[in-house]
Parts: sequence; C-alpha cells; structure tokens
Amino acid sequence: MSQAAEKTLSPAQKSLVSLLTRAVFRPDFQPEAAEDWDAVLREAELQSVFPLAYRAAGALLPAGPGKAWRSRFMQHISHNMNVINAHHEAHELLSAAGIPYTVIKGCASAFYYPEPELRTMGDVDLYVERENLERVRALYEQLGVRAEGLDHPHHWSFTQNGVELELHWVPSGIPAADDGSILGLFRDLLERSRVETASGGELALPDPFHHGLILLLHTANHMTAGGVGLRHLLDWLAFENSLPEQEFRALFEPTLRRIGLWSFACALSAVGVRYFGCREREFCAGLSPELARGLLLDFFAGGNFGVKNKDRLNQSKLLRDNASRQIQGRGELKHLLRFMNQRAKAQYPPAARHGILLPIGWLRVLRNRKRAIRAGKQAPLRLGDTLRGAREREALYEQLRLFEE
Repeated sequence: MSQAAEKTLSPAQKSLVSLLTRAVFRPDFQPEAAEDWDAVLREAELQSVFPLAYRAAGALLPAGPGKAWRSRFMQHISHNMNVINAHHEAHELLSAAGIPYTVIKGCASAFYYPEPELRTMGDVDLYVERENLERVRALYEQLGVRAEGLDHPHHWSFTQNGVELELHWVPSGIPAADDGSILGLFRDLLERSRVETASGGELALPDPFHHGLILLLHTANHMTAGGVGLRHLLDWLAFENSLPEQEFRALFEPTLRRIGLWSFACALSAVGVRYFGCREREFCAGLSPELARGLLLDFFAGGNFGVKNKDRLNQSKLLRDNASRQIQGRGELKHLLRFMNQRAKAQYPPAARHGILLPIGWLRVLRNRKRAIRAGKQAPLRLGDTLRGAREREALYEQLRLFEE
C-alpha cells in the first residue's frame, strides 16, 4: 500500500467533503461546523470548488470570517457569470454563421450540477471541425478579437474581455500514441450534440457518451501530470450520478474496457459512493477502500492543475510514458533518461537523426529548463523528493490500468 493510501483526510478536508456532499449530491445532508473555517475555504479555493462550499456552509459560517469570505464568493460568481456569458455569445456568433460546434467541459459540466452557476468556471472550450477554424477566427477578428497560441497542436486561443476561449479540433487528453481507437470515437461528436437550455441560455452540448469520455480523458491526463482538484472529480460524479446504473454501463462499459479507461471510471465513482453520498453502484462495489481513499487524497494533494505542489509535473516525467499516457512501472532513473532523450530530440532535431548528438540535446534541454525555472514557469528539480513522490503516485495509479486494454 502506498504511503498516500495510509494517510487520512485532515479536519479541513473532511469538512470540505461534507460541504460538497450537501452542495451537489444530498441537499438534506447537514454538515457539522468546522474547527477552522479559514482552512476549509482556503482549501476550497485551491480545489476550485469555492462557490459550492461557501453556499453549502450557509449559516454555519461565523460572522467575522463569513463577511470576508462573502466578498470572495461574489468575486467568484462575477467571474463565473462572465465566462457563462462568453459561452452564450459564442453560441449566438457560431449559430448565426451556421458553424456546428459543441461545448466541452465548462458549461457542459455545469449542466449536471443542481446550481450550474456555482460550478467554478475556467475558460470557454469549444469543439469545431478543423476546416471551420478560419471561419471562426474571421468572426472573432471582426469583433476585434485576435487569435493567440496558433502553434498549439490541438487548439487555437482567443481572449475577449478577460475570458479565454479555446477552439479545439481534437479533444484534450488523447494519448499521442493512440492508433485512432480513441480519436475515432469523436467522429460523430458534432452530429450527436444537441442544443439545450444551459446556464440561462441555449448552448450546443455533447451527448452523454462523448461528455463522459471527454471528462475521463481530461482528468486522467492532468491527474497523472501536474494534478487536478476536486472540481474535476465532482464534474465526473455529478454526470455519472445522473444516469441509472444499467444505462451507464450499457453506454460506457464496452468502449471504456476496450480503450483502457473502465477501471479509472469505476475508481472515480467509488470515491463518490464512499465519500460524497453518491448512490451505490454495483460496478464499483468491489474496489478497495484503500484505492478510493488514496485517489481522493491524491486529488487533494495536487489541487487544481497542481497548484498545491509544483513538483508534481516533475514527478509525472518519471511515472508515465508521455506518448501512451500509461503508468510505466518501476525504474524511475531509466525513465528519466528516456524522457531526456525525447526532449533532446524535440528541442535539438539533429539528435533525432544522429544518436551521438544526444548529449548536445541534453544540454539544450537543461539550458531551456533553467530559463523556465528563472521565469517561474517550472519548479526546480529536487531529485530525492521527486523520486519519492513519483513512486507513491505510481503505486496508486498502477491500480487504475490507464489505457491498458
């Protein structure tokens, strides 16, 4: 058993779980007053679930801290409304131009929450066909909004009124080594999307199958890299809990088993049953309590996109293969060398053609890394701590059998 699985939730974490249980799954649940409300709500912000936790706390919050945190709540809600409005503006713009699209994550996830406006929003993620990218770009440029990040392999970015919009033509999280088994599942994504009333207006949302698959790919990718917070876990639980078990299994089990995400889906759902009051599911009843606890603690440890531990991204280079996204097993130093070789070939192309030039590529990688550390874009590498953290996470993630058919 990993050290992470032997640990227990802190009092603040237990209080936060009880608040989220009430906010999303069991409105009649009565959480107890926390010992340290500031600690609970700080954790909620790190996990990107603050509006949900604050609303659920209600009258339990004492007057002093409650006033200060109410101001933060209003800031969160103001941001959420800006992002929601940007979703609706995008719908109007693309629909008027006859450009098919669908929302991924964001308002598509909030759709399954009891109060969608309380789901913390990040940016606007839309999926469009690649051949329509230039048309969408032209529409936004007519509004004075210019595209950014055009060199990204899977999306273009725009920033409008402080809200970032990403146009995806490939859903995030698909392993680079995918032979088409996963990417091919999205060929009919737009065809099966439907317009729904969501977050106060009309939006094109994915059908349940594609929405669930997008959530799993996104969560698995970031969990095994820097980390994801409780918002991503709740997105899955709110969606999965909306479906009867037989319907869920018929919709997902055959495909998820084939692409190696069924064990992961079951493990996430087991966390919901064990800790958040989600309804019992036969398909995850046999999973070990230690795995559910270890997985929940891992979400807590990372925070939203690894905000609580910048070293997690370094650890991921030792525990997963970046092409297949599979957990690699023991031998971290060997994997570090493999990672360095991959980076060297990418950053110094002659090394990809002539192996004898790899040392020059390594120097290029180290130089670029030092620059990134000085700029605050990467965490310094503390090899001993990184190795220990990688081993703990590796022992946990191996049980999920990610992308193993």
